[in-house]
Amino acid sequence: MSLFNFSNKYKNYLLFNKNLIISGMFAFFAGAIITQFYSEYDLNNLRNSFITLIIEYGIYIPLFAMLYYIDNKDKYIDKLTRKKIIP
Repeated sequence: MSLFNFSNKYKNYLLFNKNLIISGMFAFFAGAIITQFYSEYDLNNLRNSFITLIIEYGIYIPLFAMLYYIDNKDKYIDKLTRKKIIP
């Protein structure tokens, strides 16, 4: 099986995982930066962990939803009539 056949066969899975990886990386780096700055402000580690989790999920979930929507918004629309296709 060539790489081209593999990518055609599993295209939807690869696009889905791409969105997970991108949103996960943004959430991770934003959480790391916020944690670093917040640790200088407050020395309570438990509060710092909660703030970091809130920031990470606040970035991860909306960013993933946006990327997933952008990738799939034309999937259920007929190209000729531009009307919704109900599966």
